[in-house]
Amino acid sequence: MGPSGISGDVVTLHERLADSACRLGSFLTIKIQGDFTIPLFSNSGAHSRRSQEHIRKKLSMATDPKSAATQDSPEIGARITTLDPGAGYVTVINTYVVASDRAEELLDLLVRATAETLRYVPGFVSANFHMNFDRSQVVNYAQWRSREALAAARDFPGVAARIGEAAKVAASFTPIQYELRHSVSAPGE
Repeated sequence: MGPSGISGDVVTLHERLADSACRLGSFLTIKIQGDFTIPLFSNSGAHSRRSQEHIRKKLSMATDPKSAATQDSPEIGARITTLDPGAGYVTVINTYVVASDRAEELLDLLVRATAETLRYVPGFVSANFHMNFDRSQVVNYAQWRSREALAAARDFPGVAARIGEAAKVAASFTPIQYELRHSVSAPGE
């Protein structure tokens, strides 16, 4: 058993799973270290090099023992962020511009910073991370209990260092504070 909890040749596993997902055109879910799962998807059965590469990258991040995704932390991903205009939360949408070859590095760094430091800051509610399809931007959608809590976070031990780490990887970043005003769901949702 390797340090990531997966036995055997991981490279071969990546190749076989990526190839199978592309041929089947279906969802694959990989289970790693207990209850942690990684959903993978192949676009409509298209056996394409791009689909295989996408799946390989997701598997690589998930099976890398240094990746935040493989850390033993049941709270990460355990709860879904609630969008409730009545909650009074402050939303920070932070857009990071990044070189596409460093996008995974930045994403991993942000997830680690949140898992190891930010989620312990008083007033922190949640953070969600998104990457655009061309891998040139990473967005962090975070919720805080109040503007005061968000402002005080800068003084929490370790936060400034984590922001500095992200600034070294990203070409630029823009944090903007918002107030959620309305949320509309599909019928029956």
